[in-house]
Amino acid sequence: MDVDEVYDAVASGAVDLALGLDYPDVPIPRDPALRVMQLHRERFSLAVPTGSMGRRESVTMAQTRGLGWILPSAESYYGRAVRTAFRRAGVEPEVLHEVTDTAATLALVEAGVGVSTVTDLMLRLRPSRFDVVRLRETVERHIVVVFRCAAERRPTVVALVDVLRAVAQTGLGRRA
Repeated sequence: MDVDEVYDAVASGAVDLALGLDYPDVPIPRDPALRVMQLHRERFSLAVPTGSMGRRESVTMAQTRGLGWILPSAESYYGRAVRTAFRRAGVEPEVLHEVTDTAATLALVEAGVGVSTVTDLMLRLRPSRFDVVRLRETVERHIVVVFRCAAERRPTVVALVDVLRAVAQTGLGRRA
C-alpha cells in the first residue's frame, strides 16, 4: 500500500491499523474518529554525490540553490513537504527527476545524477556511497501509527501499538 493511502485505508475500515508518515509542513488529514500517534521523529539531511559539496558537514537551504534534485512527485505528501520547506527558505528545488522509490533515489544520488533529502531510516534501505550533509534548518517527518479511536481498547490493537512504540523507542534512531 502506498504510504499516502494508509490514512484513508484506516478511515474506510479496509485495515484496522497502519503505519504512516506525517510531515509538519503537509500533515495527513485528521478525523476525530481516527487516532494518529507519533512513534518517531526524524530529521532530513541531504544525500549528495561524493565530494560534490567539498568537506561541508552542514548547509543552509539557501546554499542548495542551483542543485539538481531527485524528489518524489509534488502530489505526494513527501514531495509537497520538501518543496514547502525549501520554498519557505526562498529556494525553489530544481527537480531533474521525480522518483517515488527511496532505494532508486539513493542509487541515482550515488551515480551522481542529483541530490535528495534523506533520513537515517532511508539510509538503511541499501548500502550506498555518497555524502550526507546535515541541513541547518529543521525539516522533519514523523513516523505514525493510525487506528480508529473505537479500536483503541481492543487487545490486539493495544498490543500492536505497544510493540510499535517499543521498537520506535529502542531501535529506529540507530543506523544499522
